[in-house]
Amino acid sequence: MVWVPAGLYLLAVGSLGAGVVELAWGALVVVGFSDYVIRPRLVGDEGMPAILTFLALFGGLEVLGLPGLIAGPVLMALAVAVLRLYAREARGGRAS
Repeated sequence: MVWVPAGLYLLAVGSLGAGVVELAWGALVVVGFSDYVIRPRLVGDEGMPAILTFLALFGGLEVLGLPGLIAGPVLMALAVAVLRLYAREARGGRAS
């Protein structure tokens, strides 16, 4: 987290307005937007355990670089969906 030390530094050197704006921007936009808007869209609400999401994020990042942050969870969600459909068909149930 870079914005906390940067905001505190600006406050310490006397730039009160810039320091407050930096801390507010970091708290509201960086943390709030990423936690409540971006992460639910990337990870989804349900259907995939958190550990698989974690592995998909870091695995995608390792294999594909920055685009892997999106491709990893998407591929993992697709794999989980296919495995669930296969398990349902193997049990003789109908896919809904």
